[in-house]
Amino acid sequence: MLLLAGLLIAFVQLLYVFSQTRPEQNQFRLQAPIAAAGSKKPHYSARFVTAGKTSYVHNVSVVDLGDGRLRAFWYGGSREGAGDVTIRSAVFSIKDRKWRGATDVIGRIQTQNVLRRFVKKLGNMVVLRDPASARLWLFYVSVSVGGWSGSSINMVISDDAGQSWSKPVRLISSPVLNVSTLVKGPPFFYADGTIGLPVYHEFAGKFAELLRVNRQGQVILKTRISRGRVSLQPVVLPRDANHAIAFMRFSGKRPRRILSSTTKDGGIRWSRPVKTSLRNPNAAVASIRLTDRSLLMVFNNTEKGRYDLSLAHSGDEGKSWKILHQFENASRMSLEKRNKQRFSYPWLLQASNGDYHLFYTWHNRNIKHITFNSAWLRSKL
Repeated sequence: MLLLAGLLIAFVQLLYVFSQTRPEQNQFRLQAPIAAAGSKKPHYSARFVTAGKTSYVHNVSVVDLGDGRLRAFWYGGSREGAGDVTIRSAVFSIKDRKWRGATDVIGRIQTQNVLRRFVKKLGNMVVLRDPASARLWLFYVSVSVGGWSGSSINMVISDDAGQSWSKPVRLISSPVLNVSTLVKGPPFFYADGTIGLPVYHEFAGKFAELLRVNRQGQVILKTRISRGRVSLQPVVLPRDANHAIAFMRFSGKRPRRILSSTTKDGGIRWSRPVKTSLRNPNAAVASIRLTDRSLLMVFNNTEKGRYDLSLAHSGDEGKSWKILHQFENASRMSLEKRNKQRFSYPWLLQASNGDYHLFYTWHNRNIKHITFNSAWLRSKL
């Protein structure tokens, strides 16, 4: 029955996609090149974002505010899926390297009251900033019935760097039930100003999609990146106006490897996913494109367990990779202790001053923040 339901939903979704009017300009907006930071000396430092304000934290998403600050978002509460989970945020000063002002952005009850529908729990979120207007878009998951496979996506907007937010709007990502759509990978812009939102499904299959969303939160196009039951949480990296590569978490059988897929037409059609050489223990990955078009990847470099978190570089569009550094490594611990180590859900960005910032869930108790500069990265290449 689940398979038949999944096939029916997929068929209706396909009809929905091709019934939409596609924007005339289907090209990615490329980011302006970021100059390397001034210091020629390697720099590497680490700190915690959340300082234990809640007993459970997970899924960090961070944006450069363009004024010498970063703003991070994560969800926290007594445990994953609890009714007291809220989406929280704090601001980091790049100059003095300190975090300040952790506050709640939105919670379950507020979302429920505005949308006028029962909300059981909140989950993953991703954030995007428009450099031209400084507007922030925050997309976050809510569940009304069941587990994460019953998720839908909501959107809130801020025009004051995240100090205040609009009322949530629920995205309509499917004409049937509108469930089982989640976010994890960073959004990006198309040349016409619409938003590319990587999403994934966990109901009657696990597969990745790309939503095209206008600035009011209306889904105007949806395309499949992958199919089946083994791929989720896509990270999409445009290379030029038409080409991009997507990396995905793999939930299939061994050998477990990060998946990749490519597009040549702005995300309308995607190649069949293939396994890269990088291991994957059914865990999320983070990746960014450097100014020379090469790629950085942060991932759990194991087939089972999340006790290792590593940095890799590729100069040939993901065909081959070089491991540069281990941010976390518990491989020498006993099996019992190693299995208790948990470093997951990385988020990687390059700030406007050229420095690199890595964030990830640290034992589900804190969000860890690592900073390194271009000199440090060059020393590893």
